[in-house]
Amino acid sequence: MMNFIIEYLESSLKLMVKISIYISAVMVLTEFLKNLKIIDWLNTKIYPFTKHLGISEGANFPLIIGYLIGVTYGSGMIYQSYKNGEMNKKDIYLVCTFIAIAHAIIEDTLLFSAFGANLIIIFGVRTLLAIVVTYFANKVFTKIKAVD
Repeated sequence: MMNFIIEYLESSLKLMVKISIYISAVMVLTEFLKNLKIIDWLNTKIYPFTKHLGISEGANFPLIIGYLIGVTYGSGMIYQSYKNGEMNKKDIYLVCTFIAIAHAIIEDTLLFSAFGANLIIIFGVRTLLAIVVTYFANKVFTKIKAVD
């Protein structure tokens, strides 16, 4: 029993260290991309689409990170962006809604294709579902906030 507990604690600690390294790497990369103005350029290209979902321009980069790479990276970006005042609570709600449905789209789609799934269907359905649910979540959020 004691060996199990020790192994569990060791593996949990290793996982926490890995996650911390990944999130730190994304944060460093983000600062690098901010300094090169790549994030600003990317935000202006994506905002015409995300504004219809109720997502502000400052929330686009965390959305992209979560969508392409995964929830762990995305959550680190969301936390950093919120802390820096680039996202508000509505943005967090909507971005989290979107990436809960369509996160790590590249990795997951390739993983499913290894089992014979159709790449286009997996990619398309997850992306479309995320867009539709986020759109309606924005409408619900707006109505709830209007009542407050």
